[in-house]
Amino acid sequence: MVNLFNIVVSEEKIHPNFKWMLTDYHAPARRIITQWTDGFIDRDNKIVKEFQTSFNSSFWEFYIYAVLKSLKFEIDFSFDSPDFCVSKDNMKFILEATIASHAKGASPEWVKGKLEELTPQDIFTIENISIIRLANAIRGKHQMYIDRYSSLEHVRGLPYIICIAPFEQPSFYIQADSSIRKLLYKFSAPLYGKDEKGNVRILGKEYIDNVVKFNNAIIELGLFTDDRMKEVSAIIFSSTATITKLKALACGEYPNTIFSATRYQQGAWDVPYYIVKNGENYHESLCDGLHIFINPFADIPFDVDVFFHEDIALHVYDIETKTSRTYLRDGHLISHSSMNISEKLPIGIQKTIDNDTEWTPVATKQQDGILYPLNATVGCGVNNHITRYNGWTIIVFMDDIDHNWGGIAKKIVVYKIQDFINAKDAEFVITKIDSQDKDTAFAEVKILIDQSTQLEKKLNSL
Repeated sequence: MVNLFNIVVSEEKIHPNFKWMLTDYHAPARRIITQWTDGFIDRDNKIVKEFQTSFNSSFWEFYIYAVLKSLKFEIDFSFDSPDFCVSKDNMKFILEATIASHAKGASPEWVKGKLEELTPQDIFTIENISIIRLANAIRGKHQMYIDRYSSLEHVRGLPYIICIAPFEQPSFYIQADSSIRKLLYKFSAPLYGKDEKGNVRILGKEYIDNVVKFNNAIIELGLFTDDRMKEVSAIIFSSTATITKLKALACGEYPNTIFSATRYQQGAWDVPYYIVKNGENYHESLCDGLHIFINPFADIPFDVDVFFHEDIALHVYDIETKTSRTYLRDGHLISHSSMNISEKLPIGIQKTIDNDTEWTPVATKQQDGILYPLNATVGCGVNNHITRYNGWTIIVFMDDIDHNWGGIAKKIVVYKIQDFINAKDAEFVITKIDSQDKDTAFAEVKILIDQSTQLEKKLNSL
């Protein structure tokens, strides 16, 4: 058994997350991760040092190892690489663990995130940064397979599965499976509306074709919608494999910790289960929040039933209909967090998380007044574009019947078309759908906004 907490590096090299783990309050968490690593073999004799200095990549590898054990896989440590050579039910698999980490100069995940409620722009930016960093990590492991792993005798002919977790920024944990789903399948979500009784009506679907980095480089999405990654059979993903997971698995020993969780509520669309409980009344399983994404274009497919667990969500993509489908149980863990009421910060961490460093941006921000395309269909409205103008959000679209253009604007600032649809009580203006192009429709809706603003000023001056 590896001895994770026998310090092998100097004080200044210890990772902030590892410092958290050394506090008396986290003794139960140390016990859980020690259980995770029972039987783990450190083949290159550096995993302990990496855990103490870089933390997240080793933590994720330990979590995947614990999951594999819980699913009754046999693990062969006789090979130096890839990370896991496993077997179950006469089937063999190759698993490689990696994480999405922060870009050079960007804000790391252990820096204290925004405490007030996140704005729509915050969430939009968090998801885009995550997509960019997840894409970078997945492509790296894909190339590693092509350049090295595919030539290894014990790897050849076996399904290759990349296991990835996001640790790329503060507040990374709010993304759930949104970013990875867009990256792999382009699929964002079905677009829907609700009537006064709460009945749901499907209005269309939204897909995301690409995201733009801060240097204007374009990241094309849909890694599993064609054969560009045919060497990768599947992706295993979780945004909930965190220190909160450790505490949740020992929750009875954390009576002064408040656990907050969001869980999927079947049939409720945008209303999940919200759970807030202290440690003595909270429950969470090891596999809660885990996802498997299948690549339909994989050279080496496999029977996914071997990974079945009621707490693991399964995602598939239909090549014929070009749509994705998710199978998950009622109550599936979407996100979680924990707050320790009586815990004091370890020495040296307060300075680390409260500094005023100006971090390098990763994803570009949408600029007001510029139309950004949305791969979304809402009823007969296609070729949707979105922007903001003077505190309003504008959607410009083309009528799929006669191909004329129109625009609608609401007095609210949002970045997603579903949020725009949900803003039913917001003041709005709408043009006639008779423009010949999107720029003309855009100009017309701006005129309506200006007129509404001028009228409001006149009424306020009376």
